[in-house]
Amino acid sequence: MIAALAFFGLGGAWALLLVRRLIPALPFATSLGTAGVLLLVASCWLPFALARLLGMQASIPAAFTVLGLLFAVEAVAWQRSPSRRRRTVRLIRPALARAAAGPSLGVLGLGAFHAWGHWLHCLHPRDGSLWSAGAGWEDQSFHAALATSFAHGDNLGRLSYPHLPEWPLGYPFLPDFQAGWLHVAGTPLPQAFWLGNVLASGVFLLSAAALLGGWLRSRVAGLVALLVWHLAGGFGLAALAILGPESPSWASALLARDYANDWELGLHFHNLTTAIVWPMRVAFFGLAAAVALTLLLRRLVLGTRRRLAGFALAGAAAGGLPLVSAHALVILSCTVIPIALLHQPWRRRAGWIAATLIGAAAALPQVAWTRVQLAQSEPPFLRW
Repeated sequence: MIAALAFFGLGGAWALLLVRRLIPALPFATSLGTAGVLLLVASCWLPFALARLLGMQASIPAAFTVLGLLFAVEAVAWQRSPSRRRRTVRLIRPALARAAAGPSLGVLGLGAFHAWGHWLHCLHPRDGSLWSAGAGWEDQSFHAALATSFAHGDNLGRLSYPHLPEWPLGYPFLPDFQAGWLHVAGTPLPQAFWLGNVLASGVFLLSAAALLGGWLRSRVAGLVALLVWHLAGGFGLAALAILGPESPSWASALLARDYANDWELGLHFHNLTTAIVWPMRVAFFGLAAAVALTLLLRRLVLGTRRRLAGFALAGAAAGGLPLVSAHALVILSCTVIPIALLHQPWRRRAGWIAATLIGAAAALPQVAWTRVQLAQSEPPFLRW
């Protein structure tokens, strides 16, 4: 676990320093969200690229070396810029003051709730095996099979599904590679999954709270909206009235079943927390990344100073998403176009062009590779 924490900690420090150097005018919460999405993408891509190049074992010290060098470059740049340090201190002090306020404590409470839920739905050792707990939709066993196939080093050449080796791997898989790589680095597989999920939750909650607070012009209203999002499920909470009297307590009734997707009772309300946040690792990585990038782009279009570097950074991060979570590109297509059209895109045409070109240069080869992979499976795992 220490290696995994060091990997995420070093990567997070590098990402935050990079964001503060490229876009110094960003609010601190937006800087943290942007650094979070960079860390999500980099922590998936860097181990995979190095493992394909050097092998699984050699990629571990290589990844730490690369991150260490990147951090050193940013640390030296930080040390040589007193104005950056003073500007960041001016941002951090009010941010720390707000952290003790009710909305921030509410977001921290949701973070603890996410960590508990991820652990509930994670892998657990039992009778010499690993079992997935909670309403896992069998997704956890699928992710675990991919992660262990990477960890054992038998899925680095011709990428394929361990369940069906004749089917080339086409679905986004890098979050599962991340877990397998952390497992090889010395982290037990359950904790490797859990730490990656908690990181995604932190990026999502911080970015969503800042985004909603900005849209609604109230941090309290943003927190209320975030709470509603977590409970949403087509009135699925009312189903607990059926289970509650038959259970020792309301808490045990809530834990015993996914209250929004209970097949025995015929309830399919699709609560977002129990149906996506906890069991669907790849979709949730994408959701966290998309919300953080939406927050960044909103700040860029509202700012008076047009920072080309900010748009380039957003395009690069978005371009790295297809093999992390293709869902994220669908989400971004629903948010980026309205944001651009509602905020005088012609005034920021250089930024939008840069973001589009950089994002396309990174994303289109991944999309083309996925299409080739899918064409080799009959029937394909997912339809184009």
